[in-house]
Amino acid sequence: MRPYRIRPDAPAEAEPLFEVHRRERGEEVARAIRADRGLGAADGLVFRFDRALFTTSYPAHHLTAQAAVQGRALQMADRLFRAYFTDGLHIAGPGVLARLAAQVGVRQEPDLTAWLDAELASTGELGSDTGPVLFVDGVRLAHPEPSEDQLLAGLREASRRGRNRH
Repeated sequence: MRPYRIRPDAPAEAEPLFEVHRRERGEEVARAIRADRGLGAADGLVFRFDRALFTTSYPAHHLTAQAAVQGRALQMADRLFRAYFTDGLHIAGPGVLARLAAQVGVRQEPDLTAWLDAELASTGELGSDTGPVLFVDGVRLAHPEPSEDQLLAGLREASRRGRNRH
């Protein structure tokens, strides 16, 4: 799992995601997105677009990098996703990040800014404005929004390539 920012221009100040959608997509689309409770439900995910706050994800990526050094990247990423998509927390706010780090047992050190900047520059070159971009063994599988069949085919192809190298 590598960091990727869909909206690197997002401000540090939080703004209701609804307002961003309304400005960029129109009132009708924004209302439909805000009201949607079905997205992710089949997978046990809870998306509350009526609560989500649009903000920069940089501090959250930095916290996830710190968590990775401590062997807790997946737990931290999970908590940050829930904080943003379900809880409506300001994931760029220092107090919020300190609370989330404590919940997961992550120390907010060391400073990984240089590493994070290099990673974001590298992943930014992938050319996605929706994320995620999936790679197996260095080969891009599918994008955007691959079906399960496409993912399975890509994994089988990567496995076949791996067997042919040995």
